[in-house]
Amino acid sequence: MDHHCPWVNNCVGFYNYKFFYLLLVYAAFAELYAIGLLGYTLTNRAGQGFGAWDICAIVTIGLVGLFSLATLGLLGFHTHLILANQARPFIC
Repeated sequence: MDHHCPWVNNCVGFYNYKFFYLLLVYAAFAELYAIGLLGYTLTNRAGQGFGAWDICAIVTIGLVGLFSLATLGLLGFHTHLILANQARPFIC
């Protein structure tokens, strides 16, 4: 578990594993919130025609959706490690 994480540009170890896990939780919630907010906005703009903003919002939903799949997968894996009491990172 003692490894360098490019997301935080630091080594994930015993003293900062909690903060790495919280980063995953907050990033996952922010991505899901962004997808929900853009989706809600798109559905409320349905009667105003299809324009450049709508294309931009759809592309953004797709990109954030791809990132959220990776983030949710990593969050699920680390949640499993914590619940199985196998998340024992070493000291950097």
